[in-house]
Amino acid sequence: MANASRFQYRDHKIPKLSITIPENFHPDEMQTIAYFANYSVNYGNGAWLGTVALGFRQKVSQEDDAPVLFEIVCIGNFLFQSEKSDQSRAEFIDFLRKSGAATLIPIERAAMLSASAIAGYPNACVIPNINVYSLQWIEIDNGNG
Repeated sequence: MANASRFQYRDHKIPKLSITIPENFHPDEMQTIAYFANYSVNYGNGAWLGTVALGFRQKVSQEDDAPVLFEIVCIGNFLFQSEKSDQSRAEFIDFLRKSGAATLIPIERAAMLSASAIAGYPNACVIPNINVYSLQWIEIDNGNG
């Protein structure tokens, strides 16, 4: 029997999900999507604990006052069984930024597709495929990592 991975998904929550479809919206219109990606880590009870927050916002255009079609934020919690060292912290952060994001994106995509279908706009709110290696990350310092 194989050992369980040292990097483990624990849970997630979606604190923000909003859809606003303008009356004159056409899905073929030019749209822009922006994101944010941040994480925090700390150590306790023989394991690294990490949180990843990943958010997306789609607008009709790049104009500042353009209508926002949807916004979603998903926060996931992860665990990494390891001793406390700079090397294990760096390894955990690498897992958070790649595997953590790859875990949350499908959760957000499913939530958006379900919510937009319920709202009657099944083709309007789609999170595109994203290269998790190219995301620009911000580390949130919680003073305990």
